[in-house]
Amino acid sequence: MSEKIYRVLAWIQLFLFFYAVPDLIKYFWKDIQSLFPSVKYMFAVGLILINSITYYGGSLIFMCIYKGEFKFFEQYKIIKNKKWPWNEDYESWLKIRNKTILNSILNIFVVGLGLLIIDLQINEVETSFSQEEFPSKLKNLKDFFILLFFHDFCFYWSHRFFHQKFIYPYIHKIHHQYYQNVCIAGQYFHPLEFIITILLPTFILVKYLGSYLHFSTLCMWIFVMGVNAVEEHSGYDFPWSPFNISDFNVSAQFHDFHHSHNVGTYGAQFNFYDKLFKTDTEFKQFMESQQVKQIDKKTS
Repeated sequence: MSEKIYRVLAWIQLFLFFYAVPDLIKYFWKDIQSLFPSVKYMFAVGLILINSITYYGGSLIFMCIYKGEFKFFEQYKIIKNKKWPWNEDYESWLKIRNKTILNSILNIFVVGLGLLIIDLQINEVETSFSQEEFPSKLKNLKDFFILLFFHDFCFYWSHRFFHQKFIYPYIHKIHHQYYQNVCIAGQYFHPLEFIITILLPTFILVKYLGSYLHFSTLCMWIFVMGVNAVEEHSGYDFPWSPFNISDFNVSAQFHDFHHSHNVGTYGAQFNFYDKLFKTDTEFKQFMESQQVKQIDKKTS
């Protein structure tokens, strides 16, 4: 299939997500609410559940793709001349896999859920849960992108900070144990980085927006963030991905370069700041050299 067709498929996914999914959520909203004894339970369990499903469920899907070694998917493997870690050194893979799983349990169910419980013991939930205040498609889209742009801004600067020499070996180096990306690396963080980079920006903006923000929009955003983290670390660069829809999006290849070269490309969803502050220079040079190699192969 041509690149144009894949681009159309990506746009169709986005259209369905922002047009059809809100209607689906609204239709079942009261039924979903009835599953929880209070909005506090729904807030905490809902966020943790969505994050867990996207991370563990998404990783399970990609592990099936890895193990199947399907030709269709392997053509989109980013580092083609390197074996997957389990095919290269199985014992080392088992060690880091188990560490990653334990780390994700610590971050999601101890740190994340623990901080949520503490906050909910002290404060009331201000986010709107009302069926009557369910956002229009336009408001849902606008609020979604407010969350997205704010978090991306915070991610870029915190990520760049954790790459500074004085702090990198103690915090962010853990995440870079994955020289070659695989799906489960998406949430492999030092707990302090998980708090500062992932949780804190979300906490600040949700508190600031208060009742203006509807919980359904927050859930949709958490879902997208989770799926994006898994795909971005999958080691594949799929042309039909809605996260790869424009030149301003951070593609899986963009972030894969960050892991394999450990330099620049700090953005999560968008590359605005990498372009603005020239932290994508090495990536551009690398991509240009790859294009030259491809041309040389064709002409030789």
